[in-house]
Amino acid sequence: MLDKQTASFLKTIVNLCGDNGYKVIEIEDLLQTLPKKYAFDQESINQCMDYLHERNFIDVKYKEGDIYCLAVLPKSRLYFENEVEQYKVSRNFRKLFIASMICSGLSAFLGAMIAILCFR
Repeated sequence: MLDKQTASFLKTIVNLCGDNGYKVIEIEDLLQTLPKKYAFDQESINQCMDYLHERNFIDVKYKEGDIYCLAVLPKSRLYFENEVEQYKVSRNFRKLFIASMICSGLSAFLGAMIAILCFR
């Protein structure tokens, strides 16, 4: 699992690169497109790039100063597809849990009412 900062970074990379293979990206372009709430700087971008490259999410062909040539690997696309699937499953689980709690509460209330009426 990726932390939120790295996942948002990967999502930005996936959006920039697309399915076109290798793409040359400057760090300044990344800084403009990355979410401001994570306060990315050049050092954090380099750390995220290294982390994702080590775990085979992206492939870095070369790095020259502030310019990267990279491609998005299938593992990163699968990561986001699985994330969407897990969200759907957890959302369905929450709905079923709430429905079962309501039904259980109503059943307990009706059972208590019937018991009171029978033993009066």
